Amino acid sequence: GMTLPEVAFLGLIALVAASVIRQGYLGRRGLITVCLAVILPLLAIVTARLPLFHGSRHLLFLVPPIIALCSLGIVSLLGTARLKWQRHVIVAATALVTILPIREMIRLHPYQYTYFNHVSGTIDDTWTDYDTDYWQTSYKAGVNWILENGPMFEDRKTRVSALFFDGVFFQMESDNHEAVQAWEDPDVYLG
Repeated sequence: GMTLPEVAFLGLIALVAASVIRQGYLGRRGLITVCLAVILPLLAIVTARLPLFHGSRHLLFLVPPIIALCSLGIVSLLGTARLKWQRHVIVAATALVTILPIREMIRLHPYQYTYFNHVSGTIDDTWTDYDTDYWQTSYKAGVNWILENGPMFEDRKTRVSALFFDGVFFQMESDNHEAVQAWEDPDVYLG
């Protein structure tokens, strides 16, 4: 739920609304099948207490049926709208919430995999609570920036530390810089 795009939530709300407005409007068998494709694996995981190391990657197979349900919800709600202005509101709301993740993808480029939706607080709010840059690929860019633009000392190496020491240590290839732990009085800290 933290990494699904906001339009998915709108689609699920639309699915419930369309189901309430017109019972039977959504082909029941198809809807039940897609719902079961999402619910049954989740129930199996919860009841069997399966370990989900780095959680979401083990559940990626659930994203297509979730998005199918969301799409079905928006299309169904459009089908239940009787007045032209109601359809315009649904289309405008869908377009607006679709812009949010697009804007985030552009802002995060080339680290789009760190995306969190606005419901959970985006990367700006969640990076302290979650391992957002698991592969530490942003550290490569940070280390390169420090090597090119960071402070230099004539009498000693520049001491560089980071939130994830290994992200600096394994990428620091310089005779003028050294990776140190955060408690070892670094000159530059990459966070």
